[in-house]
Amino acid sequence: MERYVESMKLNNKVLFLNLPLFHEVLEHHKKAFSIHNLDSIIACGHEAGVCELNPYGFSYTCTHCKKMATKFSNYVGAPIHFVEFNDARVVDESSYYEIASNYTLSLYRDENINERGDVNRYKFKLDHYCQKLETLLVDVVDKFDIDSLYFFNSRFPSGQSAKNACKIEKIDYITYDCFALTRIIFSKNESVLNPENLAMGVDEELGGVDRIKLLEFGDTYLNAKLENKFIAYDVFTDRQKINLLPKGLPKQYICFFTSSEDEMIYFGSDLDFPMIDQFQFITELALIIIPEIHIVVRIHPNQESSYLEKKFLTEFDSSTNITVVSGSSSVSTYTLMRKSSLNVSFGSSTAIESTLMRVPAILVGRSIYDRTLDITQIDTVIDLTEIINNQLDLQKISDSQYLLACKWAAYISGHFAAVEYRSDRENSFFLHLDLSDKLERISIRLLRILSYPGIFLARKILIKYQSYVRKFLE
Repeated sequence: MERYVESMKLNNKVLFLNLPLFHEVLEHHKKAFSIHNLDSIIACGHEAGVCELNPYGFSYTCTHCKKMATKFSNYVGAPIHFVEFNDARVVDESSYYEIASNYTLSLYRDENINERGDVNRYKFKLDHYCQKLETLLVDVVDKFDIDSLYFFNSRFPSGQSAKNACKIEKIDYITYDCFALTRIIFSKNESVLNPENLAMGVDEELGGVDRIKLLEFGDTYLNAKLENKFIAYDVFTDRQKINLLPKGLPKQYICFFTSSEDEMIYFGSDLDFPMIDQFQFITELALIIIPEIHIVVRIHPNQESSYLEKKFLTEFDSSTNITVVSGSSSVSTYTLMRKSSLNVSFGSSTAIESTLMRVPAILVGRSIYDRTLDITQIDTVIDLTEIINNQLDLQKISDSQYLLACKWAAYISGHFAAVEYRSDRENSFFLHLDLSDKLERISIRLLRILSYPGIFLARKILIKYQSYVRKFLE
């Protein structure tokens, strides 16, 4: 296996091959390598280190990781240089601890689980790994006079190490990720989901597309959503019944659509978005809003059995003017949205879909689309109360707002993107794996699953199969 060799010259545009055990990430690395015409690779050469891929720090996992990295370098026909780890000094807790904590929160989706002792120990080890990786990447960039470094998403702790190393050395970094499960996007010297960067991407890709085609695709996108078909992002509404509304719901109501708080923290910290307490926001609104206005709170399906859902269900259980729809409810999200007087989003794609339905939408806080869409944006309960009490009848979706929503839908779906930017969900893995490789990958995957807290695994199993149990009992 090829090693990091001082006498070899790295080219100026270099790929940092982070997270090479994830098939999807390797697909993105391959696209980045081809699209940007890269010709050199550096990769982690740790012999037995704890990272996102190796929670136990087994040498077995590190060996397989380097094997996959070598297979990738052979596939693309480029030299690979493994960064050898040493005893670089680390502090007990650095800024990487928070990054590691946001990463584990995105896995477990529960603050209580995220603060368990075993999870905290893993975060400390990730923190130390990232400190060392940053130091070693700084040395590599400096030694080989690298001009720019390409790597997968800096929200991951290892990607953050690469980003910080580039900042220290004052070189360009280009991050990338699969966006909405449909396409790859790139960002230079910014977070990959930076709203300004995404707005520029929309303009560059769709500036020359005929307006009629964009409007037609807006219809296509919305119809796919209404029919629970994949077009962008995961389908969360497949267990819902079309046209089903809560019993006794008034004809006029305002609908709030919650967002996953762990994702708000994970993405928000990377993008420097303010954190909005959704429960506090709606609770405060309920105290001051006029009784004639009915409020519906639609819990996001992936927040089923979450702490946030339990708080809403408990607080408003006996309320006469607030209806809480649980994450597991069969009530149709899109029927709620279509019949609502006003839809309020905390950053999810519901604001896009509401605009495509020409139902007025409001965004609370920030979102990745807020520099593309022309959407009413508020920060406080007072802002929303003013709109509800005095401007509700004035809220309309203009043709220009509708067109921007069509553009965003077209961009995230990759419909008009060049072929090399699109993701093929049905495509088989491009690297050849023999039987031993496959067995190793299965065992490593099993080790990662076993590293998860037992309560998290039990909850995942319960959520996955409880609908089948209900149907059986019925």
